[in-house]
Amino acid sequence: MIKGVIFDLEGTLVKLPIDYETLYEDIKKELGISRVKPLTRTVERLDVESKEKLFKLWEDAEMKALSSMSVNEEGMELYQQHAGKPIALVTMQGRAVVKEILDQLFLNFAIVITRENDVDRERQIKMAAKVIGLKPQDVLFVGDRDNDEAAATQVGCKFVRVRT
Repeated sequence: MIKGVIFDLEGTLVKLPIDYETLYEDIKKELGISRVKPLTRTVERLDVESKEKLFKLWEDAEMKALSSMSVNEEGMELYQQHAGKPIALVTMQGRAVVKEILDQLFLNFAIVITRENDVDRERQIKMAAKVIGLKPQDVLFVGDRDNDEAAATQVGCKFVRVRT
């Protein structure tokens, strides 16, 4: 039985057209590294100062894309359907852009976990489930990617994929 829902943000509830290729090039230049993909793995290898620089570049790219954001109707329908349950948000987006998006769309979550908390999706899901007071098997995770499904399966959540 589904007692709570955890949502991914980008691709699932909104489409944020971030220019990742430019971001990758900016990161390479700023940090003097040659390999950036996958970005979350790069973050995990960095020292605190370099991580802060990377997050600032990433935030700038997100804020630039904000004016072109669109809503994923399927994800929003699921949000509305589950509004009476404990709901959480996990995302690789940063706090600043997440706050803007949630304010613009009037979305509320019991807990919001961003990349500043953790860049590992499994750990994000576990943290969110713990905060909303549920066991993973009682949680539905809504995402849009294969890695979302893999993380949900690994943690023990049910999973629903939305189309992007």
